[in-house]
Amino acid sequence: MGRQGSAPSQRIGSDAGQVRTYFDDNGNRQPFAVPLVDVIPQAFSAPWVKDEEPIPDACVEDPEKGTMQCPVDGYSTNWNPDSRQAYNLARARMARHCKSSKDARVQEFGLKVFGR
Repeated sequence: MGRQGSAPSQRIGSDAGQVRTYFDDNGNRQPFAVPLVDVIPQAFSAPWVKDEEPIPDACVEDPEKGTMQCPVDGYSTNWNPDSRQAYNLARARMARHCKSSKDARVQEFGLKVFGR
């Protein structure tokens, strides 16, 4: 027999304790081991999750009324339609709103539109 005191599964040539391979449909031996290197995992996508809407390209502006609205969260500011300086200040307020917002989509919109 083997050495006295050693378990049967630890003897030379014994793999009774651990199954490491299986036979596939073609009769080839395949390992049960999980490859840990060079594995490209596929991202899990739950079927109930909706795709995000694309980030808009510009603010919603009404030059007749002098209003500017953020299309992502609805923040609105106004300006005097007769003054170009007031329009530039309204754009600066909108850029500041986008930069300081807690919503990541609003921040992304601000980077896309105002580039700051």
